[in-house]
Amino acid sequence: MGSPENESDRDDSEGQQHEVAVAKPFAVSKFEVTFEEWDACAAAAACPQVPDHWGRGKMPVINGNWIDAKQYVNWLKASRISLNQRPSTLTTSLMRAKPIPENRAQ
Repeated sequence: MGSPENESDRDDSEGQQHEVAVAKPFAVSKFEVTFEEWDACAAAAACPQVPDHWGRGKMPVINGNWIDAKQYVNWLKASRISLNQRPSTLTTSLMRAKPIPENRAQ
């Protein structure tokens, strides 16, 4: 973790490079969260609205933080939507949405 001292645009907060051990298993989604998906969470009042700069829809969510991400994951869990099987179309009837195929089209 960290970045080399000679890296361009290096921030002082990046510190020295060092190894990091991950003590517990964790999950990572195969696909980025889109604004379409995030906005469904916000519409359910489970996530905050986040601003965009390049458009919404199928664009990846930006301007969120760790707390926002945890709220989104908790909403997914409560909605019984797998992190790897998010709905293909998000509507107000999100609970009835069909899971997306493994080879999701971009």
